[in-house]
Amino acid sequence: MSNHFNNGPKEFSHEISPQARLVFTSALTGIDAVLYEPVAVSTENNQGTNYAFLCNAIQVAPHSSPYPAIVSVFEDLNGRIGLTQIEKLSF
Repeated sequence: MSNHFNNGPKEFSHEISPQARLVFTSALTGIDAVLYEPVAVSTENNQGTNYAFLCNAIQVAPHSSPYPAIVSVFEDLNGRIGLTQIEKLSF
């Protein structure tokens, strides 16, 4: 598993700021096979901002079941946003 967090995501918050929602939406532009709904976010500043979004996810297909996922995003100091990882969680 590769992400920009030094030791994994920190504490998650259910309060997702408008800026974090904008970053999330921007990072997932063009991904339409799965719908991701963020329910919590964790951030870390490290030469930019790392975001880990805890999401409810569901494939856009008949008879799909929802599942939890972590969507990791990096926003650099110049405001460039990139998706770094999507991890399907199993439990």
